[in-house]
Amino acid sequence: MGMEAVKENVTGSYCLEIKNAFFSYGIAPILQNINLKINEGEIRAIIGPNGAGKSTLLNIISGRNFPQKGKLFFQGKDVTSLAPYRKRQMGISRSFQITNIFPAFTVYENIRLAVQGMGKNRYNIWRSIASDQGIHEETFQLIKECNLTDVAFRDVNELSYAQQRQVEIALVLAKSPKLLLLDEPTAGLSVEESKWIADMIQRIARNHHLTIIFVEHDMDIVFRISNLITVLHYGQVFVEDTPENIRTNPKVQEIYLGTE
Repeated sequence: MGMEAVKENVTGSYCLEIKNAFFSYGIAPILQNINLKINEGEIRAIIGPNGAGKSTLLNIISGRNFPQKGKLFFQGKDVTSLAPYRKRQMGISRSFQITNIFPAFTVYENIRLAVQGMGKNRYNIWRSIASDQGIHEETFQLIKECNLTDVAFRDVNELSYAQQRQVEIALVLAKSPKLLLLDEPTAGLSVEESKWIADMIQRIARNHHLTIIFVEHDMDIVFRISNLITVLHYGQVFVEDTPENIRTNPKVQEIYLGTE
């Protein structure tokens, strides 16, 4: 299977482990010697100033980029060089800063397509989608979990931006992933909408024992839902600690939060 092979290499009970990851664009290093251990069921925030390497870190975890050095292990398996679709099949799912949905389709149609796309019969052209009760049941379960029941049959382009973010979260939850990567899930939302989305993410993670890694600039949201926070600075792990300790860390305040 070459580059696509999944190698067994049990490194512990971590959901995700990154060892000495390095990535650069040309001669400019973006990530340097990144080492992370993410526990099962953990909500981990990744913060740092612009250009710190946050989105690039999500890219190498999801498979959009491969680290030029280092290794990634997902549930004890070496997934360093797996393509995004292989990682998605294994249970790593990702959302993006910009909503990735079909605006002219209904909420139900968008979510159903995501569920269908992750199913075993997605390439069976002879099978009627309407006859697959399992697809319908999972679609409606996701609609319910993401509080979209009242707008299930409305076109997505008729929804508020906050509701569109809910739809995107429902999409990445299709077929019960084990690790969720969220890139600024509350970007563009009001304070109240951000709190509501954050609480929904926390509830879904708890109910499904999901592991979540998220990049976020809204520090109120970071402190609200994360178990641990990793601070990146110039492509390196600057510090890793609890929200309480990060909030009062003078070095973090200096490089990111700002000092008063």
